[in-house]
Amino acid sequence: MLHEPHVRAFYELEVRKTLAGATLPAAGVLARLLDARSEKVSAEVALALLKIGGYVPRDATSMVVNNVVLPGYVVDLTAPQPVIEHQAIEPPAIELEPAAGDQ
Repeated sequence: MLHEPHVRAFYELEVRKTLAGATLPAAGVLARLLDARSEKVSAEVALALLKIGGYVPRDATSMVVNNVVLPGYVVDLTAPQPVIEHQAIEPPAIELEPAAGDQ
């Protein structure tokens, strides 16, 4: 009888109702325990609240893997650029004279 689908559905519905009703009091208990005298209790409650809020602390043993794949050889297939031969031209020297009002 307990394994029949309609009985299991009834139990699951009742469990969900009970848990829904207990959510607010449980949150109040966690909020009170956040200010507990024991630092260990306070820290564990803080971590639990962060996890519930979606802020999961990274595992200290986690490893960051760099997935950058670099080629062993680089083949430049661009057309060679023509070399333009030229001589540098010196710009003409400009002599500045002080303005009449600056003297």
